Amino acid sequence: MGLPSLLQILVATLIALTAGSSVATPIQVADVYNPYYPYGPVGNPYRGTSVGTLTNVFQQTYTAGKTGLLSGMAIYGERGAFGNYNNSLRIKIGNSSGWYSGPWDAELYAPLSGSIFDLTKYNLHINAGDLVTFELGNWDSVVYLVQHPLGALLKQYVPRSPSPTIYPPVAWNDWSVAFSTYVTTDPDVKPENPSTRIPEPSTISVMLLGMGLLACVRHRNRRQKS
Repeated sequence: MGLPSLLQILVATLIALTAGSSVATPIQVADVYNPYYPYGPVGNPYRGTSVGTLTNVFQQTYTAGKTGLLSGMAIYGERGAFGNYNNSLRIKIGNSSGWYSGPWDAELYAPLSGSIFDLTKYNLHINAGDLVTFELGNWDSVVYLVQHPLGALLKQYVPRSPSPTIYPPVAWNDWSVAFSTYVTTDPDVKPENPSTRIPEPSTISVMLLGMGLLACVRHRNRRQKS
C-alpha cells in the first residue's frame, strides 16, 4: 500500500473519530420550557399576570424530564417597585409534600429577567421523574405567573413588618411560575455559551497524528522533486 493510500485511510479515520467524539460530547439542553408570553391571544396558556414578591413567597414544584446536571435556569419577571431585578431563590431536589421548610440544596439571588443563569457550581444532579421545588419571595421583584399548571404552586403571604403574621400557604392550582430549566451531564458547560468546551485528549491526539502525516508527505514530495 502506497503512502498516499495510507494517508487517505488515516485522514478518513481522523474525520470519523473527530465526528464520533463530537456526538459523544454532552450538550446542554432545555428540560422544562414554561415562558411568559404577554402578547399572546386570550386563552394562550403562557399568557398570565405579574405578582410582586415583596410580601408574597412562592413555592413551585415540577417534575424533571431529563437526567443530568441542573446547570441553568431562567425565571421570567420584571423590576419591583424599588427597581430590583434580583430575587431570593432556593432550590430543593426531591419530593416536598406541601409547604417545604427544611434545608435547601441551593440558595442564591437570581435575576428574574428571563436570562439564563448558571447553576453548575451547586452540583444539582437530577433524574428524569424527580420532583424539584424552588422558592421565590421576600424580595422586591415581580414574578410572572402563567395559566399553564405545571406541578404544584403554593403562595404564602408574609407582610413586611417587625413582627409579621405568617399566613398559611394557599394552592394556586391553575397557575405556575414562568420559568425554564436546562440540563447537561457536563459540569464544564456554561449556560451562557453551551458550545464552548475543550476537545477531549483522544481528539487532540488524532488531530496531531493527522498533521504529522501531512508534514511527512510534504517532506517526501520535496525530496522526490529534488
